[in-house]
Amino acid sequence: MLHYRVSPIYIMIMGYNILRLCSCAGSFEIRLVSLTVGSKEEFRPELRICLKHFEKRISYNGECTFGEVTLDAERLRNGTKIEFQFGWPVCAYLPFSFLVPTESKPFA
Repeated sequence: MLHYRVSPIYIMIMGYNILRLCSCAGSFEIRLVSLTVGSKEEFRPELRICLKHFEKRISYNGECTFGEVTLDAERLRNGTKIEFQFGWPVCAYLPFSFLVPTESKPFA
């Protein structure tokens, strides 16, 4: 009967890859090109961007897990870049394993 053991090198490589895949950085760039409003009154648009965990049903209330920014009309007209950087706070589960066969006797 063959017994298997997991190689320590494999564990280190997978750990490095998991840590590397579980961080994120990027940016949103946004600019308001045009807006038509029916009334003659002054209109001040405001945009809220909220980064949060995946939800099956989107909740517009509640906490923004990874950050939030609200843009006023001036920043929308001139264009703005919203940068974010965060670590993913959940553990990754890999649905496969890599085992190295070894010849050994079973434990008694």
